[in-house]
Formats: sequence, structure tokens, C-alpha cells
Amino acid sequence: MHLAHLNPELLGVYFGLNRGEIKGDSTTRGAVAMNRYLLVLVVLLFACTGDGDVESQTRVVQKISSQGDYMINSSSGSLGGAYVGMSQSELSSMRYPQSHGSSLPEGEEYEVVKVTLGQVEIDCILDEKGNVHRFSTYSILVRDECGAGVGARVAELKEKYPGGKILIGDEDGRFASFVNGSRVIFVLDQNSIDDSCFDDMEKKCGLDEQDVKVKQLVVSFAAAAAS
Repeated sequence: MHLAHLNPELLGVYFGLNRGEIKGDSTTRGAVAMNRYLLVLVVLLFACTGDGDVESQTRVVQKISSQGDYMINSSSGSLGGAYVGMSQSELSSMRYPQSHGSSLPEGEEYEVVKVTLGQVEIDCILDEKGNVHRFSTYSILVRDECGAGVGARVAELKEKYPGGKILIGDEDGRFASFVNGSRVIFVLDQNSIDDSCFDDMEKKCGLDEQDVKVKQLVVSFAAAAAS
């Protein structure tokens, strides 16, 4: 079963991440979500590994459990208490160091809040209403439920997500990413991709799947739609 086929609303209920269900500050929400995470670990495990043997599933469970707050909930789009859609006031109330700046993606200026979650930094881009539209990180510590993150090879991503897609092109700037139907975008290192792949988007790209790796994770509202 592929993660993209799971019911996001059902997962939201288990994880307690629907804003109407968990009251209190963002630290409380994060703690409750992590506790409830264990209730659906088996479901997410099957989404990543299929019907593998019991021994291999046990190893994956141990690996995922050890990641703690640095594991992304790829269905709801959350990490360590931060999530796409949260308001700026909610973001400000988080008990983590923060700094403010701006960014110019697609030629438009957006406010960016850099949040330090322990050993991990995330850049939260706010929309015109002041809500978190997406956040990103270059940290190798951050992983999704399947253990995929920065440094993963395209071949590994395709093995974990057989239904995933590679998106490469040049529209308002070059882009190269892997999407799998969740809220996570795996941004690929363009330095390992031949220029011809960007110049002719209709041409089948001879991508070296063992050489091209993930350089950044982006968690976004638009990710699932793009896949």
C-alpha cells in the first residue's frame, strides 16, 4: 500500500493534528501527536515497506522510533510541532529560537521565519495571510516515515515509492524534484543532472539514479497536488 493512498483525514484523527482537536500551545500539540504516532506506526510502516517479513519490519520500526521529533508526518505536513497551515502567532508561540527574513521565490517576496528545532533548522515561508505555506530543511537528520531524506539517492526513493514521479524542467528557474503523493517534496541536487534534462522537458532524461541525491526537503500544501 502506497502512502499516497492512505486517508489523510483518518491519519489526522490518529495523530491529533487537526486544529480543532488539540488545544493548548504548540509544544502540547507536538507531545500529544508524538504519543499518538505509535497508534498508526504499523499503518505507515506497511505504506513504506509493503508486505516484507517480520524481521525487516521490526528493524524499520526501531529506526523510525529512534528519529523522534525529526520525523516528518508526511500526510499532515508537520515536524516537531510546526506544520503547514499554522498561523504566524502559533509559530511565534513555539518555544524554539526564531529569526525573521524574506525570500524571493518565483519573483515574489515572502516573509521567512527560520526556526531552530534542536539540531535542525527549518525555513518557514508565510503566505499573504501570515500562515505557513511551506517549510524546508537541508538537515540530514530529518526523515519521513520511510526513512527518506537529504542524501537519499533517486534509486532509493523509487524503491520506497514505486508510484513516485521525478519532475525536472525550467519554468521561472530550473527545478528538479521527486514527489510521492504526500506533502513532502524531495528536492534533487541539480549539479548531478545533465543540462539537457532542463533544456528539453519533452525529452526523456537519462538520469543517473544512483548518482543524483536529495539535497533539501520541502513540506508544502502544494506537494500532493503536484504529484
